[in-house]
Amino acid sequence: MKYKIISIFVFFLIINFNLFSQGVWNIKYIAIDSLSETSINKEIRIDFKSSNTDILMYKMIKPYIEPYIVRDLLSKNDKVELTVDSQQLVFIENWLIFDDHGVFGDQTLVSINEFNDEKLIIKEMFLESIDNLSLTLSVTINLTSDFEKNIHSKKGVRIIINKSQIKGILLKFKD
Repeated sequence: MKYKIISIFVFFLIINFNLFSQGVWNIKYIAIDSLSETSINKEIRIDFKSSNTDILMYKMIKPYIEPYIVRDLLSKNDKVELTVDSQQLVFIENWLIFDDHGVFGDQTLVSINEFNDEKLIIKEMFLESIDNLSLTLSVTINLTSDFEKNIHSKKGVRIIINKSQIKGILLKFKD
């Protein structure tokens, strides 16, 4: 009888294992001052400063910041003005960070400006180059209606961002 109860309990745990699993976290946060050329050609996301006085207050003991601190850092959706195809556009950070879930691919920039009643979404950002003052990115831009379908996207749009606008960089943990 004892073995039967234990067997049923173990069977129940195996069948319902996904009920006890935790969320996904594959985001690594690096302060802008710690960004190196090893990140060139990698996909990144940018955490912009909310103001000129917005600085990273956490002491960097490790080469990256722990997930519970990243949630705090990304609690505000900052606005940034970027030049895209010779047009000045305002974007807002769209962070989808939860208590036990933070997926790199879910983090986007969404335009405040509308085009034909639609907003622009920047999801893919690849770091092309770094210098003392700026980062050069190659980004993919979608319209909101085409975002999930990934059609009508404009790939390879170059954007140059001044480092003084950036607080930190998000990288994807290795798969």
